[in-house]
Amino acid sequence: MRNLLSVIVAVLIAGCAATPMRRTVPVVKPLRLADRETVEKRIGEFRKLTEPLAVRGVLCYPRAVMESEIPLDLVFSNVKKLGFNRIQARISSEEELDGRLRIFLETARRFEIPVELALAQRDFFVRSRGNRLLRKLLPGTPDILDAVRRVAAFNESLPPELRLAGIVVFLEPNRFVIGSSNLPPDFLFAWNEKAYGPGLDNDLIVHSMFEMIRKFPEAAGTLPISVAVPDFLHEKALSGDLTIGTIADFCAVKGIRGVTVIDTGNRPSQLFSGISNELKAAPKGAKIVISVPVAGHSSVESGALRRRDWKDFTRSLGYLIRNAGCHAAFDGVVIGPLAHLQFILNEKD
Repeated sequence: MRNLLSVIVAVLIAGCAATPMRRTVPVVKPLRLADRETVEKRIGEFRKLTEPLAVRGVLCYPRAVMESEIPLDLVFSNVKKLGFNRIQARISSEEELDGRLRIFLETARRFEIPVELALAQRDFFVRSRGNRLLRKLLPGTPDILDAVRRVAAFNESLPPELRLAGIVVFLEPNRFVIGSSNLPPDFLFAWNEKAYGPGLDNDLIVHSMFEMIRKFPEAAGTLPISVAVPDFLHEKALSGDLTIGTIADFCAVKGIRGVTVIDTGNRPSQLFSGISNELKAAPKGAKIVISVPVAGHSSVESGALRRRDWKDFTRSLGYLIRNAGCHAAFDGVVIGPLAHLQFILNEKD
């Protein structure tokens, strides 16, 4: 049993932590595995902690899962045991809209877990350096709107019982810095920490982002679409560093189903402080989901929750849930990637 558990953990970590095109934080399997009784106890603790939430989501990379050696049923069984009621399936290319994704959705259907397809804006651009094409994810001049349209078309090709629960688009304008392969080739501006202020580069980039967001509902057709945005945009808009970008601005976009705030806190206290203003300022009736990226190791990592062990992780998550739960707008969390959660779940203290 211990050998089997070791194999399961190793493959889940190697698979779910990465897509073929983009790796997250490199991780390895735990040097020492917790015994089965401890793991089962932790699963119960996690379920109890998140059970009150309407949204209990986990981020996963379907292509990597499909290419792993672990049976797909076992992956979904683990997701179900942990009490998740939503999967955010992240793809980084139109090529992933294939038969393997359909099998992934068929398995999700059998386990009665809704699947949202997650797209990151930064994944859908072509960027050339000299004559070398660094990325070609979609034909022509690819952008996130094209990706949304293609996802909508793929969804329409599926039988009704397999269709997606929605699309969530991750928008991180701070990734568009000079020299980055994420920077669209026709962009006239670049993100810079010294370029805050009305009419300056950062402000113009966010305005451009809103112009694009307003086109999402039409591109998505009948498929519900939401956006995920960094936690600092609201504060920057409140302070006047940006002229648009508050949580109310995002919630006001017609046709957008919901807003997810990407929590970039590294420490437990930062998990709540980084998103508290958004929850306070959310318009009446709005429902805000908090995306909690989990670091692949215990060292400081920008934009992801660091943790020492399972107790530290659940203590941090519990702090967020208790404090966020005092606000009517709080609708739940999406944690990920699954590989990092599996790592600390199975790691011996």
